[in-house]
Amino acid sequence: MAYEDRNQIDYGPLPVSKLRGKAVDLSGSPIPGVCVGLFKESDHSLVESAATSANGEFALKNAPRGVYRLVARYPAFGTANARIRVGLGAKGVVLRMRPSGIDTTSYIEPK
Repeated sequence: MAYEDRNQIDYGPLPVSKLRGKAVDLSGSPIPGVCVGLFKESDHSLVESAATSANGEFALKNAPRGVYRLVARYPAFGTANARIRVGLGAKGVVLRMRPSGIDTTSYIEPK
């Protein structure tokens, strides 16, 4: 998986205790096969990646505490990219996948 950023507005970093979650579309339906990657913030090198399961869930288990970029990609949907701080915080994330558009993109929020 390659790093990708669609010029999202940066916020965060979003504090999470575990890197797990679910990818859903606008109606809340799960999306299987979303590519999820965790990248180092410093040089955007890939730390770990996974694809969402048939019920849209994923888990990344090998990241030590620190600040990273979580990226989610799926054809026809905008790429989600968010700063994540692994350590304490939410017990996971929701990947809100939205169709690609000029002024819209997918995003990541606490679970």
